Amino acid sequence: MKSLSLVFSFVSFASAWVPFSPTTRTSSRHLSSVTPWVYDALKFRTRDYHEEHVTHEPVQLPKLTKPPKDTPNRKKSGVNLFMIEGLCKSQLLLLCATTAIALLGTQGNLAQAVTWSDTRTDPFLNQLLAGILAALPMIAISHAVENSSRRDAHYVNFSTTNMAITLFGRRHTPSQPKEVTTSTASVIAMSLGLVLVTSIAEEVLFRGYVPTLIHHYSHSLPTALIGQGVLFGLGHAHPHSRPEENRFVVGLQTGNGLLHGIVCAATGSLIPCIVSHCLYDWHVLASTWHHVNNQMDWTEEMTAERNDEAAIFADRLSEETRIFLQRFYYAFDSQHAKSLSLSDVQRAIAYAFSQDKCTPDTSTVASVFEELSNTDGRLTFSSFVQLLFTLRSQMKRQPA
Repeated sequence: MKSLSLVFSFVSFASAWVPFSPTTRTSSRHLSSVTPWVYDALKFRTRDYHEEHVTHEPVQLPKLTKPPKDTPNRKKSGVNLFMIEGLCKSQLLLLCATTAIALLGTQGNLAQAVTWSDTRTDPFLNQLLAGILAALPMIAISHAVENSSRRDAHYVNFSTTNMAITLFGRRHTPSQPKEVTTSTASVIAMSLGLVLVTSIAEEVLFRGYVPTLIHHYSHSLPTALIGQGVLFGLGHAHPHSRPEENRFVVGLQTGNGLLHGIVCAATGSLIPCIVSHCLYDWHVLASTWHHVNNQMDWTEEMTAERNDEAAIFADRLSEETRIFLQRFYYAFDSQHAKSLSLSDVQRAIAYAFSQDKCTPDTSTVASVFEELSNTDGRLTFSSFVQLLFTLRSQMKRQPA
């Protein structure tokens, strides 16, 4: 680094600390749009409900987003183009700003700003293969997080789900033919474009400029490798997230950053990192959107059917409240078994209490679940409602 290297270091490191809203990262407690109605948190959580007074102040159904009015010569779509454009512009702005400063700091020699390993660059096809292989463990880890029973993993899953459905909207469903929807082909194409922009911007910054700068001042390859990974993880923290959610995400993304750093150092190129990052984000967005739409289809189908168990609450809950509770119940029926496993219930409770300061821990949920579960070790709808109000009552009795 020659002239303006100090300015380059300041801006590069500052940009690493800025939470720039990565593609699949938002907060489970803060969204930039409306959440999917099947995952909308229970309205009764802020009211003083008890099992013996469940008719007090019936729960209101969450308001659904109305389809936009017809406009001439424009096909209706559920894609949030404004949000996608905003994400792309923010990533491109970050890339352009840091690249401009890198050019000034290296007197026009941009290759010098992204070179921190002496490894000779592999052939292009080998780089592509390395990127594909690097994406596989990351995708496997994402599946492990999705199926995890950890409370902090649940919060991360909610964030990803909310982001996917907010970006791309509802898939076409026969039960609501007039609703504004998005085709699977559109989601695949638009998510690819979005993650491509994100991957290029983040990899050039975090696997190019940042480690090069660290290596320039430290003259240590391990320091550059670890430093860029840590900064990449910290860049994914969200100011509105719970502390446990941020810790989980920062740890996970630090691991991703270290993996990409190793790939970059081993191949001497950013291309494998961009390919891996792109495939990983693309898989997460597309698969999450597909999964949540499957779950919404199931929820609509089951809510439309007659439920004898729901009729038990006819004299204690309003019809709106019963329907809402049914939607919430089936939204977390991951196996479509018309009953909930302990893992399903833990996920549902994590969401129901996600904005409360005091939440029931997993052991408490497991204890109540064991008392109410049937011989198959699962909860029926009526038992699930009882569990919800039992936990709510317990939380209300705890000192503030």
